[in-house]
Amino acid sequence: MTDVGMRRSAHRSGSRIMLAATVAAASLAPANTAVAQRYNVVEYEYPHGYWIINVNALNNRGQMVGTGHFSSGSSNRQTALLWHADGRVVELPYLLPFFAHRYFRDSRGAEAFDINDHGVVVGRSAGLIYGNRAVVWPDEHTIVDLLEANTSVARDINDASSVVGSANGTFLWRNGEVLSLSPMRSVHDINNLDQVVGNDFPTALFYDKREFIPLPPLRPGAAAEAHLINDLGLIGGWSQRDTDLFHPVVWESGRVRELPRLRPDTTGSVSSMNIRGERTGSTYYPNLRPVYYRNNLVMELNDLVLESIRSHWRIDIGTKLNDAGQIGGRAWHFLTGHLLPVRLDPVDTGLTLWGIEPSRPGVRNVIQINHATPGGRVSLLWGTTRGEPQPLQQCPGAMIDIIDPRLAATALAGPDGRAIIRIQIPAHIDGTYMLQAVDHSTCEVSPPAWAIIQEEN
Repeated sequence: MTDVGMRRSAHRSGSRIMLAATVAAASLAPANTAVAQRYNVVEYEYPHGYWIINVNALNNRGQMVGTGHFSSGSSNRQTALLWHADGRVVELPYLLPFFAHRYFRDSRGAEAFDINDHGVVVGRSAGLIYGNRAVVWPDEHTIVDLLEANTSVARDINDASSVVGSANGTFLWRNGEVLSLSPMRSVHDINNLDQVVGNDFPTALFYDKREFIPLPPLRPGAAAEAHLINDLGLIGGWSQRDTDLFHPVVWESGRVRELPRLRPDTTGSVSSMNIRGERTGSTYYPNLRPVYYRNNLVMELNDLVLESIRSHWRIDIGTKLNDAGQIGGRAWHFLTGHLLPVRLDPVDTGLTLWGIEPSRPGVRNVIQINHATPGGRVSLLWGTTRGEPQPLQQCPGAMIDIIDPRLAATALAGPDGRAIIRIQIPAHIDGTYMLQAVDHSTCEVSPPAWAIIQEEN
C-alpha cells in the first residue's frame, strides 16, 4: 500500500486486484441531513412481568407495537403491546373478557403486528371458540373483531386502514369489503396505494388492482419471497440463485437487483424499507445480525451506533424503518443485562461511506464519503474479508477491520466535508468487497461497508 500501512503479526495472503482510479474534490450540494450517518439509542419502557418482548412495527409518529411473553406457572401468555413515542408502554385489550377462573384467564392471548400513522393497530387475539381472530385496535382501549372468523390474523395495515392477513386463505379488507388475495398463500405488506406483496412459494407475488404479477427471482426457477413494499412501489425481500442461500434483493419496475451480503457464504434478506429507499434486514455472519442498506452498500447496524454509547448497547433486531429514518427493535443493554425495546434515531455525524454508484464492473463508479475534514485527505481502502481490528501505521489509535487492506484511491474533501472518488472498476471484477475510509487529518475510520460488484440482471 502506498499511503496507509498495517502492523501485522501474521501473514495474510490473497489475490490483489488493481483498480485504476481518478479522484476529485467534492463539489456537490450538501448531503441530505435527514438520512442517517450514525444512530442514537432511545430506550422504551419494558413492561413489568414479561420474560421477553418482540417489537414488530414502528410508525412515522415513533409509536411501536409488538408482543410480550408472560410466563406464569405452566402457562405462557402473549399480550399485544403498544409503545408511545415518549417510551410509555400500554397493554392492548384482549378479545376475550377477563375471567376469574385461572384456566380461562391464562388462555387469553394477543399479538400486535403493525401500526399505521393514525395509531391503528392490527394483529390477532384468541377468540371465544378455539383459534385466533384477526383484530384491530383503533385505540389503546378498544378491540374490534375484524372478520369474526376463527383461525384468522391481520398482518399489516396502511394509513387508509386497509388490512391484509390470512383466514382460510389470504385477504384484503378495505372499507368493510373483504377481497380474496388467492393465489397468495402468504401475505406480508401493503402500501398506501393498496398494493400488496406476498408469496405463492416459491414465487414472490405483487398485487395491484386485482392483478397478481410474479416477481422474477435472481435465476429462472429459483425461489423468492417479497416481504415489503413502499409507497413508490419498491419491493424488498430475498431470492435464491444457484444455492440454498438467500440473497437480499429489491424489485423495481419489474426488475430484480441483488444487494450485498457481509460475505459470499452467508444469507441475507431485506425486511423493511422507507420512502427514501433506506432498508434494513438481517444476515448470518455467522450469527443473526441486523444490517442497514444504503446506496448499494450494506453495513452492520451495530457499527452505526454512536461510539460514545456502543459499549452500552448491542442491537439484537432492527425491525421496522420509518420515513424519518428511525428504526424500531430490541437491544441488549450491557449494564443491566436486559433485552430492551428501543428506537434508533438517526444522527448526521461521523465519517461514513455514503454509497457506490452504479456498483458495476467495467464502468466508472462514484464513491461518496461524508463528514471528512474539509480540505483534508481521505483514503479508500478495500478488501474481501473482515477480521480483528488492526492499527493503522500512519494514524495512531485508528483501527481498520479489513484483512489485507488495499488502497483504492485518495481524495481531498470539499468545504462541506464530502469526498468523491471515481473508480474505473475492471470488467473482470465480480463479487462482494469490503470498504472503509480513513480521514488522515483526524485518523477517524468509517464503519465497514460491503458492496456487491456485478453486472445487472
